[in-house]
Amino acid sequence: MQSDYKVRYLHDDIIAAAADSCWRHAPPERPYTFDVIKLLEVLVTLGIDQVFHIKGDRRKGPLEVEFFDRRRRWQWERPAWVTFDKRVKLIVDSAIWEGAKLGKTFAGFVLAHEVGHILLHDSTAKAFSSSKSEQLSFVGEGESAEEQANSFAGHLLVPTRTVHRFPDKDLLAAVCNVPDELAADRLAAVSNAKAILAQHSMTDYCRGCGRFTEVSLGVCGSCTHDQLQPAS
Repeated sequence: MQSDYKVRYLHDDIIAAAADSCWRHAPPERPYTFDVIKLLEVLVTLGIDQVFHIKGDRRKGPLEVEFFDRRRRWQWERPAWVTFDKRVKLIVDSAIWEGAKLGKTFAGFVLAHEVGHILLHDSTAKAFSSSKSEQLSFVGEGESAEEQANSFAGHLLVPTRTVHRFPDKDLLAAVCNVPDELAADRLAAVSNAKAILAQHSMTDYCRGCGRFTEVSLGVCGSCTHDQLQPAS
């Protein structure tokens, strides 16, 4: 039975901040399609802590990457995983790595998920069964390592600002080069958050259209300019 790990609770804002930092340290060549391979190379050369570090955590240093050929091992072997021994190591199937280089959506998601583990987790995680009946009394909401890594992958590959610009799951999947299911999940998550936070809309100066207008979740209600981005 597959295992998950109990980790400390992390607010979604922290997970989103980790993803935003990755965009700053490994800006992709294409505006909406994140290059996970480029990010992993940055983690190897620059170090994990330079990209994202949670205050109070021990320093992790540079990432190590080890390849294996899943075709020569058990067919049910995981395509990638992370270990936290003396150093943080990503162990990945060579085909997944090459697939991500070629823009294969599944491969890109697998590596983005593992980056979530690399940045957010460490060796203090406690293993538990993925069986819902066995984890209910042990793991609280937001304490699953797999759920946090999935959330990180969503923020990394489909940032909220991109969802605002392309609020259509098919278009979102195409411009971000992600699986259809991930695009749909991110669109639903951002729509839910927008509904909850709509009361926090404010009138502010828009750097895009230059007018005082309603700005909700950092996006201008008139021209849809993302306030975190420079004016065109």
